[in-house]
Amino acid sequence: MNKNTTLLSCVAIALLVDPSSFAKAQSAGVTDSNSGSDTGLTEVVVTAQRREQRLQDVPIAVTAFSAGSLRAVGLNNSDQLAAFTPNLTWNQSGSVGSNVGLRGIVDSNITTNQVASVGILVDEVGLNSPVLNTIPLFDIDRIEVLRGPQVTLYGRSTTAGAININTVRPVIGSGTSGYVDVGYGNLGAINVEAAGTTQLGSRAALRVAVLSQERDGIYFNPTLNRRVAERDRQGVRASVAIEPTDDLTVFANFQYGQDRGGGLYFKSSGQRNPTNPAQSCAPLNSTPGDGICVNDAGLKDSSDFGLVYAGELSVQDIDVVGGLLNVSYDFGSTKLTSITSHLENDFRLKYDVDGGPLNRGVINNDTLTGQFSQELRLASDDGADAAINWIAGLYYFRERQDGLYILAIRDNAVAGSPPGSQLRSFMWDQENEIRSGYAQVDWRFAPGWELSLGGRYSDESKSGVGTTRWSVNPGFFATNPDVPVAGAPTWNAIRANYPPGVFFTRELIETNFPANLRAESPFDRSWKNSGGKLGISWKRDENSLLYANYSKGFKGGTFNLLPAVRLTNPATAAAFRAGVRPEKVTTYEVGGKFDLADRTLRLNVALFRNDYSDQQQTVFDAGSSALVLANAASATIDGAELELEWRPVRGMLLQAGIGYLDAAYGNFIATPGNPLADFSGQQVIQSSKFNANVLVRQSWDVGDGLFSVQGSMKRFTSFAYVAENSSVGQYSPVVRAPASSLFDARLVYEFGSSGKYELSLWGKNLGDERFCTTNGSTPFGSGQCGPNEPRTYGASLRLSFE
Repeated sequence: MNKNTTLLSCVAIALLVDPSSFAKAQSAGVTDSNSGSDTGLTEVVVTAQRREQRLQDVPIAVTAFSAGSLRAVGLNNSDQLAAFTPNLTWNQSGSVGSNVGLRGIVDSNITTNQVASVGILVDEVGLNSPVLNTIPLFDIDRIEVLRGPQVTLYGRSTTAGAININTVRPVIGSGTSGYVDVGYGNLGAINVEAAGTTQLGSRAALRVAVLSQERDGIYFNPTLNRRVAERDRQGVRASVAIEPTDDLTVFANFQYGQDRGGGLYFKSSGQRNPTNPAQSCAPLNSTPGDGICVNDAGLKDSSDFGLVYAGELSVQDIDVVGGLLNVSYDFGSTKLTSITSHLENDFRLKYDVDGGPLNRGVINNDTLTGQFSQELRLASDDGADAAINWIAGLYYFRERQDGLYILAIRDNAVAGSPPGSQLRSFMWDQENEIRSGYAQVDWRFAPGWELSLGGRYSDESKSGVGTTRWSVNPGFFATNPDVPVAGAPTWNAIRANYPPGVFFTRELIETNFPANLRAESPFDRSWKNSGGKLGISWKRDENSLLYANYSKGFKGGTFNLLPAVRLTNPATAAAFRAGVRPEKVTTYEVGGKFDLADRTLRLNVALFRNDYSDQQQTVFDAGSSALVLANAASATIDGAELELEWRPVRGMLLQAGIGYLDAAYGNFIATPGNPLADFSGQQVIQSSKFNANVLVRQSWDVGDGLFSVQGSMKRFTSFAYVAENSSVGQYSPVVRAPASSLFDARLVYEFGSSGKYELSLWGKNLGDERFCTTNGSTPFGSGQCGPNEPRTYGASLRLSFE
């Protein structure tokens, strides 16, 4: 879509709601209060335990972002939450979505059927597919980051925690209101966000929100002679609230989004000797261009993170459509709630594997996923001061996934490279079903004391059929058990019909592969899991809370899709059918929440231990030259968190967060009997020992307006990209991210009648600190570095009306 057309159409939609009634919007402070005369802390109300509570009364570790705070710090994408949350990581994966982690428990996403460790919910509906774990944030009312297992109230996929994203709902009887926010930045960025609410009679209201994010490519590719990795996202959400009677409330929404961005690009960190690419190189260096090592084609990437050399034009298409229906009936002392949701996402991605100009390897992923969920819950409704609060519910989930994965490796005459080519595909049909029940009781058994007991039982199954189609030329991988077939199509032969920038299709498989070049394997597993929480808290007074929790969480089992491109290998087929076991964690946590100094200083602390078993971890298997998802037998993670919010003087706000992790695998042998695959005692991936965030904001009254200056910093120490991170071995290079600091700044001026205008100047990663957020091995003698975002800056203007 043309950028100017997108900008004008989005502005027009918002202004049509009511172009004549501009008035003051809520102030955009870190805690919803920017007033220059403000000296106290703002109360934050959350629904972390499925009922409204003050943040300081919730006996778990929670970082909450209000609508105002999200705007004040400039968060417009879910991955940016990590910059302001202790022990939260959100890094690019090697293929699908992002690797999201909390407290050292980290997703390791490679394929679309993997299960999350951090549950992400939008309006109380969990997003199961990893394709959806990084989403644009627009028209958001509140985000809550819950740390620690949340299995009782949020189900499986919350071994590390849960992130609740709540959109703005239309308020019946509030009249017409809304906003338009238009921004422009470097790299040709244009961001438009707009929303408006209007009344539909006396018992209904409608809200419509739209989003457009567009940006030129963040890299220059000399091989293709163009900028690449552009951003092109569009979204719309329509919500309706209805109150047919005083006791019955209905909330429904419909949403559609698309992403036509430039897909994945990687830089290469070499692992081979420059004088003989067939030999390993030492010492290895995780930063591209900073060492002497090359890949097996002799390439040493540039140290300039603004350059990529891929010979393939990466393309990505994501479409998401769905909706929900939330119906509640209040019986007086109890409330019955039904939440029904259906969501579909169509994901297509094609990219260069090795990041080099020879275009040696291409991966094509095409997956259609549809999920349906139904939750029924009954909860007490006697108010926050009731002696007993309880909740119980039933949950059903079904997901159907049809996928196509293609790995193409081209012929090469380069010394040290395989003298052949292969084209492999794997198609699958998978159905996932979950049936679970849960309950939690919170009992105030004495003044100030509360005991919490909750649990969930879950019965989950996954079944389907996987089919391999393949073509292997003689000489490719001497250890490959596949028998070459004369006349089979080669990568180069098919390549002519699928040039760079064009997706491979299912027709490719059916047209080019003879029926005998296939292997098929059905799969079917079920898992029964249970978990829950036992907690006790003591609220000494309104300003202090102490708590201790014992929690058990679980993450669902799954199947390896990547190595399934080799179902022709009997051992690989057997391992595929065996699946990957669920992972489980037991967490012990103590913490405290304190409002001090006449409620101008807030201090929240937590200490915890995670005892982890069967962690699902991606490792590189050199024997099959494939990434595999394996169960790490055990891991122990000890940690601490501190969050501080302080208003020392009029108009000033100081926020800080500190996280500490001591995370190591206890017993992790990825391949039994192979000493080189023993990762026991090594650091858990993506777990910095220390991480910290600091924000300072000063506001002044300037005439009838308000001027604010804000600076923030995120600092983390070195972390490991891969499970093998303490010695050189055959599976992966010794690669670690360097310690880094990222600095952001914002200038904001609110002005006009009742502050209806807000002008912002902003900059992110002002020091242009560049590093690899991920760096896994490839079959081409190199690490696959996924760079972080470069320095960006711009301005935005917001107009609010009611």
